[in-house]
Amino acid sequence: MRPIHNHTPMQEPSSPMKTYALIAGGLLLFGLLVFGLEKLASQDEDLRTVTTQATAADTKIQGKAEAPVTLIEYSDFQCPACAAYAPLVKNLGQDFPDTLKIVYRYFPLTSIHKNATISAKAAEAAHRQGKFWEMQELLFQHQNDWAKSENPTDSFQSYAQAIGLNIDQFNADMQDASIIDPIKSDEAMGSEANIPGTPSFFLNGKKIENPEDYEAFKKLIEDEIAKTSPAQGTENK
Repeated sequence: MRPIHNHTPMQEPSSPMKTYALIAGGLLLFGLLVFGLEKLASQDEDLRTVTTQATAADTKIQGKAEAPVTLIEYSDFQCPACAAYAPLVKNLGQDFPDTLKIVYRYFPLTSIHKNATISAKAAEAAHRQGKFWEMQELLFQHQNDWAKSENPTDSFQSYAQAIGLNIDQFNADMQDASIIDPIKSDEAMGSEANIPGTPSFFLNGKKIENPEDYEAFKKLIEDEIAKTSPAQGTENK
């Protein structure tokens, strides 16, 4: 009988070059993973900055562009609490004309306020004629008159006339499909910022609890001014 031979393939000796290649490949994969995570974190940080701080896209602004303190408000015109805070925010703008910049952003709560979006459209139509803040004030002052109306357009037209808008242009803008774009943009930023409701305020990029009265609100602004420029901390006290 012929002997049976079991042939076992010979193991090739480990090559230093292969070892180095494996190590280099692992390091490359690790580097790509770290880079990807850092990029995602950077994108999240960029998004947080956009949603909580003023940007070039913001156009509904009161105060000086170079003011050291910025107050961003996410608001709904049919929200009773927003109407209650509107005079306080207006007074802040008057008391701190040089050191406070106020930014308004739409955040219509359409699930509970049926006229939230159309009222925002009325404000945006007024904004196209340079009268946003005048319309904003009237919408809040007369909130009870239009909030539950089946056809609030008549009320909005009367406010437009009261502040001297071109009514034909106002009506045309109300029907313009693009009028919703800045409203949706603000709404998306508010959602990304995880705001709990309206009004929601961000003071120099940080979410604040809604102050209980004007003096408490004013104190927050004064404290923030003092942080940014101690020499101005006593202004308007």
